[in-house]
Amino acid sequence: MTYLRKSTYKTIEKSQWLSLIFCLVLTSVFAQKGRIAPFPQELTVHAGETFDITWWVHPGQDPVAAIDFVLWYDQMAIEPLKIENIESPLNINAMKPFIDREKGQIVYAAFKLNDPWPKDPFPLLKLRLKALDVTGVSSLFHDSTIIPSTSMAFEGHNTLEKADDLKVTILSNEPKHSASFDKLSLPRIEIDEESGLYHFQFSSDDSGVTRIMVSQVEGSIPDMVWETRVEKGRVYNYVINPAVLPPGKYNLTLQTAGGLKVEQEVDF
Repeated sequence: MTYLRKSTYKTIEKSQWLSLIFCLVLTSVFAQKGRIAPFPQELTVHAGETFDITWWVHPGQDPVAAIDFVLWYDQMAIEPLKIENIESPLNINAMKPFIDREKGQIVYAAFKLNDPWPKDPFPLLKLRLKALDVTGVSSLFHDSTIIPSTSMAFEGHNTLEKADDLKVTILSNEPKHSASFDKLSLPRIEIDEESGLYHFQFSSDDSGVTRIMVSQVEGSIPDMVWETRVEKGRVYNYVINPAVLPPGKYNLTLQTAGGLKVEQEVDF
């Protein structure tokens, strides 16, 4: 398997950066417990396939007033198709979201002018991405050594502890088969005690389209759904970071276009 190098990138010129947050953030440390993470954090796709990733925010100890989101990607492996606004409590864009295809960069900036400030986990944005015809593992990453970078702020202080990267495993593009299944394995779930990440994988004895859904058993957050093409005999890996979601019980469901369905309850 070929591992793809991070693409070369440059600093954004000051004249391009109109975001509010860097007028607010101070150098002092102020309860830096906030976290931004993709959901899922790792996934397996085929070359040529499109997929959606939602980025979630966990404010930590303090509310959130503004976020700058700067994500780098490898132009040889990933093509961003769309930045989608979703029902985020940060309801004003400090600048028009944009994709810089030359630099391999996705930029999004949002804020809220007044109380109530979000204190609970919430979705920030959704990215529609396409895996290009390069097999291997590619990361979409944040780089805090370059200004501007991904940041979170409240009352003039940086409250971001960590911005997690997205890891995409791209498999070769094989011919499409029937969109129905005879057998689908129950996903195997493992918890990494050190990182707190949930790893789950599944495979099939047939090929076709599978819907993967994570839904809260009791709660109001929207269901998170992905659709992916599955090829016979291959193992598909996903990693979920529950740290950015409200704690509780969730259902993990796999469902094929032919109607076959397996479901498992997990505690996040």
